[in-house]
Amino acid sequence: FYNTDHQLPIEIDHLASTLTNLGIYNTRVTHLPEQIGKLKHLQSLELVNTNLMALPNGIDGLSSLTLLFLPNNKLISLPKTIKNIRSLSQIVLKNNPYLHSIQSLNGLSNLRILQADNCPIERIPLHLPQLTDLHMSKNNLSHLIGIRTLGYKTNNSKYFYFNNNRIQSVPPQIKHVNNLYFLNLDYNHLISLPLDIFSITTLHYLYIRNNDFSVIELKAIVNKFNATHPYMNLYYVNKKNSIVKSITN
Repeated sequence: FYNTDHQLPIEIDHLASTLTNLGIYNTRVTHLPEQIGKLKHLQSLELVNTNLMALPNGIDGLSSLTLLFLPNNKLISLPKTIKNIRSLSQIVLKNNPYLHSIQSLNGLSNLRILQADNCPIERIPLHLPQLTDLHMSKNNLSHLIGIRTLGYKTNNSKYFYFNNNRIQSVPPQIKHVNNLYFLNLDYNHLISLPLDIFSITTLHYLYIRNNDFSVIELKAIVNKFNATHPYMNLYYVNKKNSIVKSITN
């Protein structure tokens, strides 16, 4: 499905009764027609390395869509209508260098996996009750406000990746994340952790390497976790190389 306008033909809706999977790879398709919303049986939509810049507002017509796979593109924003696709369970947006916000995803009721690494995104998404896996490394995050609104309706273990951002603090509300199991905060600008994090009994993996902790603060954190979480795998390296080691228990 390729033409000189770098779009799918509007006649794609002729496949509405049969098409369940659509994948386009390494072919320039910068926009999708509104008619794509008529593909009621489409379960997966994959556009990889196509220079895709935008999704049409009619995307919410894809009422059977479970996978939206859009890595290595040029997305600038996401339409607000995307949150109406209640069937969506996995979204991949990694390597979109112009995508500054994913707030349009807020409220997706069944989203379980969101991969949005290596984008300039400035805020985490909110109100994703079924979310278990959130990959947001190499973004432009400065805080994690609203993290308690992620995965609050599922008891499945949570895996959150926030490494290589510019996060300066972790909010106390992190203790309210339901069954937080894995948390990666490597390569940020943390100088301390909230006391509330020591009360998260489900936490088994914590990465805090290459942050801005003082030697005294980092030692205190390690000692506290050794007392409260003797089973936990804690990985830490001081950015100034005053303490350089990792401890797993």
